[in-house]
Amino acid sequence: MGIDREALISAGINYDNGLRCFAGKEALYEKYLKKFMDDKLVDTAKEALKVSDFQGALEAMHALKGETGTLGMEKLYGLCQDVVTLIRNENYTIEDVAMIVSNINQEYECMKCAVKNALVE
Repeated sequence: MGIDREALISAGINYDNGLRCFAGKEALYEKYLKKFMDDKLVDTAKEALKVSDFQGALEAMHALKGETGTLGMEKLYGLCQDVVTLIRNENYTIEDVAMIVSNINQEYECMKCAVKNALVE
């Protein structure tokens, strides 16, 4: 397997920063990109919000923020940062958080598709 660098870049993933987080080891970066494909943190956050568990949503979004930052998924990282900040500052409504999580879900699906397309045999 390998990574189509240009496919990641064209999808808005900062390949160079992501690779740098893995000490330039492309095989390790690829391993964590594959792991991202099976991630359930967005689902965890959505389920937490259904029962107004803001702490659970915060924990899931904080974990996703770290993961996406490390992988170079800057737009998704920024959206996660927005919801983490909103909840931590306790300046939100359920609708505010749900709207951002919906945007996160859309970007998350785009990133999964981009990673799938970038992983080459």
